Amino acid sequence: MAPVPSSRSRRRSRRSLARGWLEKAAHPLLTLVVVLSLEAAATGGLVWWAGWDEVWRALSAENARWFALCGAGQLFAYVGYALSLRAAAAVDRGVELSFPAALAVVSVGFGPMFSANTSGGFSVDYITLREAGMSARRAFRRVLGLSALEYAVLAPAVALCGLLVYLGVGGSASAGVTLPWLAVIPGALAAWWLTAPGRRRRFESSTGAGALRRGVAHFVAALAILRALIEQWRAYAWAFGGAFMYWLGDIATFWAALRVFDVRVSIPVLVLAYGTGWALTRRSLPFGGPGVVEILLAYVLTWFHLPFAAAAAGVVAYRIFNFWLALLPAAAVLPFSRRLEEEIVAAGTSGR
Repeated sequence: MAPVPSSRSRRRSRRSLARGWLEKAAHPLLTLVVVLSLEAAATGGLVWWAGWDEVWRALSAENARWFALCGAGQLFAYVGYALSLRAAAAVDRGVELSFPAALAVVSVGFGPMFSANTSGGFSVDYITLREAGMSARRAFRRVLGLSALEYAVLAPAVALCGLLVYLGVGGSASAGVTLPWLAVIPGALAAWWLTAPGRRRRFESSTGAGALRRGVAHFVAALAILRALIEQWRAYAWAFGGAFMYWLGDIATFWAALRVFDVRVSIPVLVLAYGTGWALTRRSLPFGGPGVVEILLAYVLTWFHLPFAAAAAGVVAYRIFNFWLALLPAAAVLPFSRRLEEEIVAAGTSGR
């Protein structure tokens, strides 16, 4: 029989989880206004550069199939990320979140109203794991482990595509653009060496240490979460499948948005440009990366001999689905935030 929640847990469950998510930002409403203003300014600038007539023409019914693919790609990405979040939370004696709860948390984390803080959408994951009963250190390291899982899937794919483009397959670009991603190989070897059982315990210890030592400890602990997922692949293979679904869905959205403006790129160039321009995810970028993502993605596309105006227009279409429309599922979760909190607290209680 599961233990009865303590009075502290009951008091915590009466507090709105949505308020906890919002309060992660020092001035949530002001921060949100600033974030949306920066995003609107960047979007408006790119639309002006691409040409209002061109953007208006792209909104015709003949492009409905591309917009439908953009929406489907985002839904696919949400489902994939929810699977990865569940795995990162559960592995190595963690917390078993239900899939609906994980999907709700992901939907909130993608919404700019909740990712409007210096930790991005990862703050939502952190607060959720704290509500489930994890200590601050364990929750923080799980969130970092989730980020490591993301890049363990994306980085090798981008490295392979960079090598193909360097060899002239699907496009061309300088070695400075294509080859740096090959650093993923020695990086993976170093990560495996650092997380060997004996070394992991030594590096993870940060008692009484300075800021740098604590940072190293958190970094190694995050890599250890990833290693645990790899070593327990029979139980958590869906963690990597979920990360793959996330990236595939978001890249499909990016590709369909470019096709709206008749921008055609090969798969190697598409993945390399996406990985280079979107080097941090929307959940890990401070404040969701307002304005930065648009400019960087459009600029990176010019490295592959695409005109900036067309690239800018495609990036605007992509961010409509990737950023602006993410408000809708996030807002849809709000009426159920108290019920969601009760489920998360119960999941943490049953796991102890």
